[in-house]
Amino acid sequence: MSYETLNENGNLGSSAILLVLEKVFNTTDAEEVMFLAFGPGVTVEWGMFQRRPTEEVEQVAGGN
Repeated sequence: MSYETLNENGNLGSSAILLVLEKVFNTTDAEEVMFLAFGPGVTVEWGMFQRRPTEEVEQVAGGN
């Protein structure tokens, strides 16, 4: 998916991870998604996302 995002949007640098994550979340039902990003030199970024039920997200966000 990262190559697809690069082809569609050009080189966005580290902000490209947001577009890649959007595609991943819209195309998988996985409960957990881990991402890795490598930059120049010895730069490594990583994260782990976990899906939450809509009700829980609304409660945290202060929704009704």
